[in-house]
Amino acid sequence: NKISDYTNTFSGTSSATPVVAGVATLLFGVNDALTWRDVRHILGSTATKVDPQSKPVIIQGNNGDKFTARLGWVTNKAGYSFHNWYGLGMVNATKAVQMATNGYTALPPLQETVFIDSGMTSSLSIPEDSTGIEQTIFINDDYLIEGVQLKLSLSHHRKNDLLVELVSPSGTHSTLLTPRSLIGYIMPDADTTDFNNTVLLSNAFYGEKSKGDWKIKIRDTNSGTFKYKTTFGADVIDNNNQSLGKLTGSSLRIYGH
Repeated sequence: NKISDYTNTFSGTSSATPVVAGVATLLFGVNDALTWRDVRHILGSTATKVDPQSKPVIIQGNNGDKFTARLGWVTNKAGYSFHNWYGLGMVNATKAVQMATNGYTALPPLQETVFIDSGMTSSLSIPEDSTGIEQTIFINDDYLIEGVQLKLSLSHHRKNDLLVELVSPSGTHSTLLTPRSLIGYIMPDADTTDFNNTVLLSNAFYGEKSKGDWKIKIRDTNSGTFKYKTTFGADVIDNNNQSLGKLTGSSLRIYGH
């Protein structure tokens, strides 16, 4: 028998990246006026929702508080569906090529704000309850959103406990930092290193309008011990942080048109 010169086990981001790159090449081939932003817009606008029954992941804190650690599919106010695992969905090459060739109008030039600061005058302690802390940042620029960046400075012994969420003026929620992510365990220095102007990105607000009040919510979801397994299968128990985490700065930047 002839030895096969292909594999059927090629998966993950190692497979997805060249597939998407190939579809992008198709789009440039049928419309050489496209920019990278146009390609991104076309792919997102024609994507196919996968695993549509995916449900939110709910976790329970030590005080009986419940937290949504990961949202399921969320449809924003511009009509785009977004999932933290799947983004805007699976690339649909046929629909993407059709959109690129049937009278497609290029996006206007890219606009972006500076980082708009929340105006904090002192640090805020992050309580270990379901309420947490909340910051509001008003964005005056009225763009159609292409991306949102949140910049945070905070300290916490167990960042693995933290849930960071951003809410748009339209009311769309996006989880930017998921609790029980094992940050500080699979990245051993993460819990000894503060967030120092660390930038997080969300694409969940694609197409929404940027103007209005944005809310940043930070919660500590675990006031007890944390148990996990090492790569060798051994159980490890990590005690709770002895002092509350502190937020020392937050700001927001919008990309859009």
